[in-house]
Amino acid sequence: ALTGQGVSLLATADRHVQNVQPEILKGLKTEERAKFIAMLRKITMAGNERSRAPLIAPQDESAP
Repeated sequence: ALTGQGVSLLATADRHVQNVQPEILKGLKTEERAKFIAMLRKITMAGNERSRAPLIAPQDESAP
């Protein structure tokens, strides 16, 4: 869980990403951008459990 300060920092970072994303992806058509982002999400989720900073916290296997 994020603290209030963490939530604020994440929101700020997200705004910056949204502002620069069109420039980063400018070589792609709109539908290509959507497909590319979808593939990045899929790759990220597939490797989530091996990440040093997972997007989804691993489940505690010792919990009932």
